[in-house]
Amino acid sequence: MTKKFVVYLFAIITFFAGCAAQEDTVPVLDGDSGKADGVVFSVRDYFAHTLNLDLSDLEGRIARMATKELNASISGIPFTTIALEPTEVFAGADVAAEDSTIGNLEQLSVGLTAQYGEKDFVSKVNRIRVEHLNTSGDRYYAESTFQVQLKADGSFELPDVGNLDVAVGFNPQGTLVARTVSAHEPSDTSLWFNASEVADLILEPLNAVYAARGFILPTSLSDLSDLKPGESISLSGHGVVGFNIGANLPVFAFDPTSYVRVSARFHLGAWVQMLGDIDYHLIRGTNDTLYLDVGISNRKLNGYRVALKSGWGLYEVPSLLEVELAGKRFALGDIAAAIIKNKIDRAGLLDYGVEGMTSNEAERITLHRYEVNLKSAGPMVETALSQAVSGDLRLLQSLSDRANSGILERVSFERSIDHHRSYRGLDVASMRFFKDINEYEGSVYLEHNNQVDEIVFDEFSENTGKFFSDWGYTRAIVTSQTWEGGSYRGAASNLRISVTEGDRFTERDKVLDHVDAALLSVMDFTGLYEDLTRKFEELQHEVDKHCPDCNDEADTNCDFEYKQCLDTLLSEGEINTWKMELLGMTDAYLKGVDNTGYNPEFHIGADVAGQLLDLKLELAAVQELKDALADTTGRTSMITDMRFSQEGLNHLFRMVDPAQFETRLRDVLTLLVSKRSRDYDKKYDAALDWLAGEEEKIEKMVSIFRDARSQYLRLDDLAGVRVQGFAIGDEAAVVTVASDDSSLPTVQTIAAKKGQVAAKLFDDLVEEADDLSLIESIVKLLSLGLIDMSGFESHHLVAYTMLSLVPADYRECLMTMDFENDDFADVQLYTRGVEDSSFINPGHFDLWSLLK
Repeated sequence: MTKKFVVYLFAIITFFAGCAAQEDTVPVLDGDSGKADGVVFSVRDYFAHTLNLDLSDLEGRIARMATKELNASISGIPFTTIALEPTEVFAGADVAAEDSTIGNLEQLSVGLTAQYGEKDFVSKVNRIRVEHLNTSGDRYYAESTFQVQLKADGSFELPDVGNLDVAVGFNPQGTLVARTVSAHEPSDTSLWFNASEVADLILEPLNAVYAARGFILPTSLSDLSDLKPGESISLSGHGVVGFNIGANLPVFAFDPTSYVRVSARFHLGAWVQMLGDIDYHLIRGTNDTLYLDVGISNRKLNGYRVALKSGWGLYEVPSLLEVELAGKRFALGDIAAAIIKNKIDRAGLLDYGVEGMTSNEAERITLHRYEVNLKSAGPMVETALSQAVSGDLRLLQSLSDRANSGILERVSFERSIDHHRSYRGLDVASMRFFKDINEYEGSVYLEHNNQVDEIVFDEFSENTGKFFSDWGYTRAIVTSQTWEGGSYRGAASNLRISVTEGDRFTERDKVLDHVDAALLSVMDFTGLYEDLTRKFEELQHEVDKHCPDCNDEADTNCDFEYKQCLDTLLSEGEINTWKMELLGMTDAYLKGVDNTGYNPEFHIGADVAGQLLDLKLELAAVQELKDALADTTGRTSMITDMRFSQEGLNHLFRMVDPAQFETRLRDVLTLLVSKRSRDYDKKYDAALDWLAGEEEKIEKMVSIFRDARSQYLRLDDLAGVRVQGFAIGDEAAVVTVASDDSSLPTVQTIAAKKGQVAAKLFDDLVEEADDLSLIESIVKLLSLGLIDMSGFESHHLVAYTMLSLVPADYRECLMTMDFENDDFADVQLYTRGVEDSSFINPGHFDLWSLLK
């Protein structure tokens, strides 16, 4: 289900004889083992932030935007000879209503979404345009698309390769697609609409633009400043774009004899060139803001080079540093290229070849997006923008990391998703038989609140259908790395588990499997199972004993006779008396529910217990039909969606020992294997006997937890190591390698490795629990005589066990139960822990919609 990794945290062992001089220049930092008090050690520091790097090499590169000659040439050509699409005019809804040739400005967003690749930025650009039309004399925007033939006049060209292995930019003397969006006002500003002027604008839009501002394509930063809010200029064509990766990410190395001692800190960086269909969008914002969005489609890796010498926006990698991976020693310079290649691969940017190109490589993604403050931008910013639209982003990247440069990096929705799906199934009438398996992995880059997050995710889901039922689960591990102001701020991993079940003919026990298991997250097992459940099931048993089965579907009086039986068996007074007694017991337990750790803005522990116990009471008066037909008629859908924060995972592995895990596993198993309509004492004894007979399989599951816990605690100990008095934390990056010799080493944070351990724990437990479920289904068939011999779902067992072991402080949980039958109240619960800091919260974005 998941690839099994052997993790090696690489270590600094020794240096080559020729690197003594290099060693002498390296600063030494104080280190202190966080998990072994009193152990002091030194840390060699090879890390350097690019804030202090000399950028004269990048700044000295000569690049141009469009030349005046190119603009004059374009303006002198009849638009019909270069037009690729008819010019479209857009305005607000009131102006658009005056003439059918004018489109509603909101409709422009469809084309923008295709260009920029995501809706949020599109909405922002359109808001700027609407605001401009409402606050200025301009009444409409014109969008013109045309071709531009590059000539040997230096437009959008970088003659000097500048240490890149190939020339960057658009193909020399190639044909570009240009798109301009320009704002216009009527000659008579008292008019909202002038039909003849609009017709002239559609016929020769570029002449109108050239006459109004003196250029069509920008020649300088001054031209870009002269654009009106919402105006934009876009260029697209085949070519190469170059940029840096890996700058300013500190990587830690550990002593192989003691994994709680750091030996060195350094960095890894490289220059990358991507080949494909490149597009540049220069968009004027409000006030003094300009946006540059750089995208690429049909992409493939054209080349990359590790920074073994300082310059061009990166500090050199300490190539002579010797490290140990999987028991072998390597010079860092020898494996740095492999590490960088793996990083590029994980971002989805490797060359898979034209025939093997997936839809993800073909789709347009935003590589980079920048916001430029034109008021504070100096000559170096103009140079950086000129280089950027000519194919080299490195100076722009470097400036964005420096305060008061006038450039902010606004990288959003750079998406790389690898999706594998396996589906086997068929439909017969309204019955379904299927098994659907999906795997996703990839990364998303987004900006919010002046910080940039890289979110890496790995998701597995499995859904099965049989007859009128369907069930399944999703397991997702999500790791976020946060950058702000060019500096690395931290990392965290969250584990999400979602279990679902639906049925057109729902058995009472199916519902109670979810209800009782979820109650263990807010109640103790003794109170829930041995006290409350006994009283609830006395009512169930009384109903099941005395009311006749309703198995004849042809008998229209069946339902009437059943309800009549209930009325005869239990009078309204008796039912109320029974319910009052049950409610009295549940109220007493609700008062004792611990609400600590719940965010009071949402549901708290007492709310969870209250809704679920109310449903148990409603289900207690429903007869169970022994032929496995419906206890609750109509469609029933159940979802439990839980997320554990980084601190929640830390608690699960640090504070829960194997004995506690085994106890809770047995508690949940007892609930799942119990047949609730049976005599309570006999049923309880039967459940305990069944558990006693499966000791070996239960111990295997405990052993899986024990091994995972050992791996996780080793990583947690590393996160506690202090350098210069501060713990390096879960954000510390380390180098790992797979057990497969063909696998490449890669840099991953401790948080990411913790997340992988947690995900593998869940996957392995589900796989092992399948055997328990199969055995339980056979027992049901033989001892209970059921037609439906399905056992409990293994993912139910594992998910609810983990849910009840993580404190409310560190978990988020959504639980819904929708009943088509009006006799049962739907369950709608959402809880969230008060310790919010280690939940991954990407600003105003919805985390899970980003990953789909």
